[in-house]
Amino acid sequence: MDRKMARAEGLVLRAADRSVIAKARFQDYERTLKRREGRS
Repeated sequence: MDRKMARAEGLVLRAADRSVIAKARFQDYERTLKRREGRS
């Protein structure tokens, strides 16, 4: 069986007490970096 590792979509961020949970997507982060490079 040929298994390839899929790239993760992002990270899940949680407060220590889990009162806040957020997802950060790599695609959104990469897009933001490209926009900032264009403004320099």
